[in-house]
Amino acid sequence: MKGLNAGPWGAQDSAAIAAKAAELSKAAPARSLRKDGDPGTAFGQPGLKVAESAYQFPFIVHATMEPQNCTAHFKDGKVEIWSSTQFLQPGRGAIAGLMGIPEENVAVHMVRGGGGFGWR
Repeated sequence: MKGLNAGPWGAQDSAAIAAKAAELSKAAPARSLRKDGDPGTAFGQPGLKVAESAYQFPFIVHATMEPQNCTAHFKDGKVEIWSSTQFLQPGRGAIAGLMGIPEENVAVHMVRGGGGFGWR
């Protein structure tokens, strides 16, 4: 869309991310948490065959495919929630606390629709 400001990260793409990863893989580590043995000597052994490979995956925006919502029904001090949440038990406790009702009066039904894919 003309005039749309996608922000400072809006121009990211898979090729640029893969190029940066390749560049960083050749640089010395920023820090080491642990070093055991001497890999340089180990990989320098005569007759040793070393296989190397690089793996890439496309940059995919983490956006849900469905609206961020749920359906709730409250009656007689009990609430039922239908949501595509991935966190049923923590959600149940949060709803009980928010509404000031016992957790056993909260039922959360997971709707297997859409796809948060890590967003939720």
